[in-house]
Amino acid sequence: MPARLRVRLPRLRHRWWIAAAVLVLVAGLGVTRLVGDEEQGTATVMASATLSSLRATVTGSGTLEARRQEELAFAGSGTVSAVLVEAGDEVTRGQVIARLDPTALQAEYDAAVARVAAAEATVADSASGDATRVAADRSALVAARADRASAAAALEGAVLRAPYGGTVTSVGFAAGEQVGSGAAPTDETSAAVTVVDTSRYRVSATVAAAQIDQVERGQQAEVTVTGASEAVQATVTRVGRVATISSSGAAQYGVELRVAKDVTGLYVGSSAAVAIVVGDEGEALTVPTAAIRTDADGGSYVLLADGDRRSVQTGSVRGAQTEIVDGLSEGERVRLASRQGGRGSDGRQQPGGFPAGDPPAGFPEMPGGMPEGGVPQSSPGDTR
Repeated sequence: MPARLRVRLPRLRHRWWIAAAVLVLVAGLGVTRLVGDEEQGTATVMASATLSSLRATVTGSGTLEARRQEELAFAGSGTVSAVLVEAGDEVTRGQVIARLDPTALQAEYDAAVARVAAAEATVADSASGDATRVAADRSALVAARADRASAAAALEGAVLRAPYGGTVTSVGFAAGEQVGSGAAPTDETSAAVTVVDTSRYRVSATVAAAQIDQVERGQQAEVTVTGASEAVQATVTRVGRVATISSSGAAQYGVELRVAKDVTGLYVGSSAAVAIVVGDEGEALTVPTAAIRTDADGGSYVLLADGDRRSVQTGSVRGAQTEIVDGLSEGERVRLASRQGGRGSDGRQQPGGFPAGDPPAGFPEMPGGMPEGGVPQSSPGDTR
């Protein structure tokens, strides 16, 4: 019987090393592309030079208000005969809102007219009489005419009209109720109709004391009202000069802003966030500030997508964006270093490792842990 041929295959004891190498390669390919910088172990996010608006703003918060708001009440007293609006109704200028029963008011007016006629006749009869009597009759005529004017105003005031176009927000009486001097006192409602002018809005806001010196009348602002789909434009109309104290104990100043015309879909009483433009340098080419590097001579430069170094002249810095005055064109790609390795302060090369710092999820557990540098180093002649 022929001998059985036995072949010993080499044991792949470095299968975990192969898996590590594959995962390192995969970790280098992500949705946001990470590429090596000129220093080993540095991961970089790509960004483009874009045209952006360089604006400095002061922020605050406040409440949206109507430009005008009035509490409309009857000039005289009497019984309400009709209420022609409800809360939420839109009204036009001069529209009748409510009426009082005019019966008593008409009678008072008619009586006042009669008294004036009688006083005029008396003055005419005594024109050639005693001077003292003539003076007294004329004084009585003046008083009668004043009473007639008052009665006429009360009769006219029995009809309540909207002083401008707007929205009725509350109605404080109903038909059949007594208003004016003869009304029973109540704390529940006000005997008035509230009408707000929603053709224009304003915002009463507050700004922190540390920033109020940058705010001036006439400055433009963006107002974001709670519930609105987009911000609206506004203009600063008043800057307070007397501080108030917020609920947190910080000093703040009042600022009023007039919202632009023809804005609709806003609700009086809504909260509003304001951003007042205190400096605007227009549109400029910018890159993320993280892309700007400094050389040994203090000059600024960026690294392009292909790794080439490009000197740039920088301008204003607005938060996370830096203006590029010279050295780049719109659309050019630059690198934002997000260092995981590279050289330390002593100039020595530091371990690189994985882009996220730790091995990816599912990476095989290694006896004794991961060697420094992120991958194991095989010794020469190691054939295990």
